[in-house]
Amino acid sequence: MKQFVYSIIVYLALSASGGAQDYDKGYDAAKIGDYETALKEWRPLAEKKNALAQYQIGLLYQHGKGVSKNLVKAAILYQLAAEQNLASAQSSLGNFYLSGRGIKQDFKKALYWSKRAAFQGEVAAQTRLAFILRYGKGTKRNIPESLIWYKRAAEQGFAPAQDALATIYANGKIVRRSYLLAFKWLKISSFFGSKKSPGYRHWVSKKLTAKEKKKANQLVQKWVIAYKNRK
Repeated sequence: MKQFVYSIIVYLALSASGGAQDYDKGYDAAKIGDYETALKEWRPLAEKKNALAQYQIGLLYQHGKGVSKNLVKAAILYQLAAEQNLASAQSSLGNFYLSGRGIKQDFKKALYWSKRAAFQGEVAAQTRLAFILRYGKGTKRNIPESLIWYKRAAEQGFAPAQDALATIYANGKIVRRSYLLAFKWLKISSFFGSKKSPGYRHWVSKKLTAKEKKKANQLVQKWVIAYKNRK
């Protein structure tokens, strides 16, 4: 919600300065693959410290769209936008610090930026924060808090978090093993473009009795209905 409010404030500021139209032109161009035009529209805004434009150009450099791929430049732009409290940029910066891409690896900074984005509702950052807490990267290991963040992102329909929960329940190393809950999250994640192998879901399903599978499917149906009602 905070991120939504911030984006509205930024957009209103752009409108007042006549920059919103330029941003929109860049966004529309990027959507059809015309990255050179997008860069042309966004660059003057980024130079005026517009966080949204800085973030978008950062994406172009990260993925090499319309420019030569340059992770260092992407990291610099994400940093500029993140310092202005743009959650998407904070999330990307946290990812860079965690992986050491485009910037020196620093788990404490990965934690810091991921947490800031997570509290603004960024599901990728929430999932990354859960990972950081689960494995104690740059901080003390905290399984209960890690599970809270995984579940928060999973409930918002983020497949990587759903898959992570499924694996955690199937392994039974940090929670009590539950193939029923593992199957529930694997089936839900399949609706959201999960990259988990269907074979893994099949393997988990084989661990269930007919009664347990029926219960799992009921839980999935209940979750889907609740998710649709939240939208």
